[in-house]
Amino acid sequence: VITLVMITSALAVMAKDGELTITPRIAYNYLIDGDSRDVVGNNYGALVDFDWYTSPIGLEAGYFYGSKTFDGAKTDTRILPVMLNYKDVLAVENLYWKVSAGVAFNEFKNVTTGVKNKDTEFAWAAAIGINLNAATSLELGYVDYGKEDSIKTGAIQANIGFAF
Repeated sequence: VITLVMITSALAVMAKDGELTITPRIAYNYLIDGDSRDVVGNNYGALVDFDWYTSPIGLEAGYFYGSKTFDGAKTDTRILPVMLNYKDVLAVENLYWKVSAGVAFNEFKNVTTGVKNKDTEFAWAAAIGINLNAATSLELGYVDYGKEDSIKTGAIQANIGFAF
């Protein structure tokens, strides 16, 4: 907890000094694997991008939640990704591409039986985005937060961000 507070404080100071852009994002993941989508449903959540002005390297962290009842069993899904990303502009004005890699802390809980599976997996993503103005951007891409037993987390992700 102390380490998290120190990191957050350092990032806040950097943002205040104009060295860092913080972009909260609202996101929706549409799971590609139909069997996984049947069991856990799609998930939605929030991401936060931390981008340095002097570097194409950034940090992304988030929280996703999904819940679905299938064959009488309710499943809750929680995913917490933490990834480093590399972002660069495309030749077309206001467009950019981004690739990310890191870890995802996944939890799948069968609420009906109480069985809970937690796992830490390799996570990666690739996206294209457009800056609508200085503060607002849209992204569309593919994310993969790993696999828990037969549940695959590969998804098409759409998100909107508001930078400050």
